[in-house]
Order: sequence, then C-alpha cells, then structure tokens
Amino acid sequence: MPTFVTDLSREITSLWRQFNWLPEWAVVSLIVVAFVFIGWAANQLVFWLLQLAVRKRDLFWRGVVGRARLKVRILVMIIALALAVTVSPLDPGPSMAVRQFLGFIFVLTLGWMAIGATDMWAIVYMRRFNMAEEDNLVARKHVTQTRILQKVAALLIALITLGLALMTIGAVRQWGMSLLASAGVVGIIAGLALQPLLTNLIAGVQIATAQPIRLDDAVIVEGEWGQVEEITSTYVVVKLWDWRRMILP
Repeated sequence: MPTFVTDLSREITSLWRQFNWLPEWAVVSLIVVAFVFIGWAANQLVFWLLQLAVRKRDLFWRGVVGRARLKVRILVMIIALALAVTVSPLDPGPSMAVRQFLGFIFVLTLGWMAIGATDMWAIVYMRRFNMAEEDNLVARKHVTQTRILQKVAALLIALITLGLALMTIGAVRQWGMSLLASAGVVGIIAGLALQPLLTNLIAGVQIATAQPIRLDDAVIVEGEWGQVEEITSTYVVVKLWDWRRMILP
C-alpha cells in the first residue's frame, strides 16, 4: 500500500477516535461522500484540461476524449471509493471484498475505454472513403477490412479485459487465466488468417524503397494495358484502358 494512503488512514483513524460517539457506518458514509466529492471535482478539472489539449487536434483524439467522458468519470469514482474504503475504519474482511469488487470494475472500464478507442479509430479511418461514389470498389474493400479488424480487435480486448478482471479476485483467478489463454488462441488464429496480408505488406515496403513501378506508369498485366493508379503497402491498383480497375497484391 502506498505510504501516503497509510498515513492518511492513520490520520482519519485518529480523527475518528475523537468522534467515537458516532456509529461506524456514519463515519464510513462521511468519508465516502467526501472522497466522492473530491473525485468529482478532480474529474471536472481533468476533463476540462483534456478538452483544451485536444481542441486543435485531429478528429480521432477529439472523438476519443468525447466518448471517454463517462468512462473517465467511472474510473475516477472507483479510485475515490477505493481510497475511501481503504482509509475508513472498516474491518479488513469487508474492506478487502469491496476493494476487489472495485478493482474488477476498474479493469472492465479500462477495457471498455480501449474498445471505444478502437471503434473511434475505425470510424475516422472509414470516413476517408466514399461508399456513395459510382466506382467504390476500393472504398468497399477498405471498409470491409476495417470492420472485420475492428470486430477481431474488440473480441481480443474483451477476452483480455475479462481475464485480467477475473484475476483480481482470488477465488476465480483460474478462470481469468483460462480466458487469457483463449485470447492467445484467438490472436494466433487471427495472425494465421492475416499471414497473406503481412506478406503483401512486406512486398509493399519493397516496392516503396526500390520503386520498380511508379504512379502513372504504363503497364501490361495479364494481357491488359493500363496505368498504375495507386500503390499502397499491400496492393497496387491498375486502371485499365476501359476504365476498369485491376487490384494486384
């Protein structure tokens, strides 16, 4: 336990002895109310500073801060309640049980924040593509890949979060370890599924450095004449003579 928490607990215990005529539940309630008020004030200040910091940043950071408002408030309240329970004159048994429960909720909230940040990244990335345009092949491809990766990432984060949360409680720690192992299996499966994508990514880096082809180069691919329209890290887009697009890994 941090030194400042131990010192604060001693000070509050000493103060409580001066008001020993009050029942224990009243003292605990007063301490909880005081810490919750302090946490609320700290949350308002921190969020005001965060909004100032991201006011001129890109959409991703503004969206993350906007979506995290409720989650940050929950985290701050959990910390305030945990401190209140730690320094209050509660018996060790109930105090430990409450702190374990708060730790469980704290980890779940962190995972909720991580999933929200992933969703915000996907939204910002997909805004680059216009699905309403007539030639939307590339847009549909990127949106499809982004949504799949978003779901895989959310599943992995959820499994890891729940596993870590369960590991904060000794009675069900084994369940948490099993969930973390499941998340590892999902990660391996996702890695195997993305193996062709990783191979294409390495090839894209080689094209960017050696530059065997460039934008607007005239090429003949599979008997079709066209021009290189786009070069990405994973594929090359060739615009054919009849305005069709050929996607080459």
